[in-house]
Amino acid sequence: MMTRSTKWITLLLLALSLAAAGCGQSGGNAGGGSEGEGNAAADQPYKGQQISVLLEGHPTSNAMQKMLPEFEEKTGIKVNLEIVPYSDLTSKALMNFSSSSGRYDVVMDDMVHGIGYVNAGYVEPLDSFMQNESLTAYYDAQDFVPKYLDVMKVNGQSYGLPVYGESNFLMYRKDLYENKLFNIKALKSLGPKRFPKQH
Repeated sequence: MMTRSTKWITLLLLALSLAAAGCGQSGGNAGGGSEGEGNAAADQPYKGQQISVLLEGHPTSNAMQKMLPEFEEKTGIKVNLEIVPYSDLTSKALMNFSSSSGRYDVVMDDMVHGIGYVNAGYVEPLDSFMQNESLTAYYDAQDFVPKYLDVMKVNGQSYGLPVYGESNFLMYRKDLYENKLFNIKALKSLGPKRFPKQH
């Protein structure tokens, strides 16, 4: 069961695709210059471009931050990264979207907010990037849990990629159940609203 903590990033695929496009061109000697000069030019096809990214303070964000030097080296894209506490994430994203400020190109947020962004027309589908073979060297849908990919699909179109997901589990001591130290049927008859809160 997915919780509200399932995260997604809209337009992250575009950023990854740009990196893939840069890597795909790195084998040639562009412009007929020396080998080093040609590779440098081919490896940074988007030199001078910048993207701004809003992420939640989380281990996954720390991992992405560590990957940025390689991404910037391969693409020439400068990534302006802003990592904020979870409590500030949605308000910052909404302020950016509702004011059309264009401050953030990539946003990480809960799936439930992501659907709201889609319905408000704040984000665009990623399908054209996913289907462009020249941009998908590092993208493989098989890398993702299918249900996690599906949560950011609206009307058959994909608007985000999962970053991490959390699940809830019910666990109990089997020996207590078998020894009938508590009565499952009696508890069920009370209904979920009658169960005391557990801390």
